[in-house]
Amino acid sequence: MDRNSSEARALNEVIQELEGLRNDRRYDNPEGIASLKKAIDMLHQVEIDLSRALARVSQNEKYLYAEDNEVPGNYKKLVEEYYKALAKGKR
Repeated sequence: MDRNSSEARALNEVIQELEGLRNDRRYDNPEGIASLKKAIDMLHQVEIDLSRALARVSQNEKYLYAEDNEVPGNYKKLVEEYYKALAKGKR
């Protein structure tokens, strides 16, 4: 992840929020609980954004690195006919 990406900036905000909680130990008052909830919500949003980015990358690479040598079902018959036609031409 690029340090200047929106995800990295969001993670830095979460870290700052959590460090503030650690330093102040504000878990016993409503403001501290609200701050902790805000940090958790921000972290959840970062998780969602990263998951979407990973899905996009995975989808793009799916076409570049196909490990499946199988012909897609809807082309299988056409490929078979093509190879039969090639084989007839060599006789």
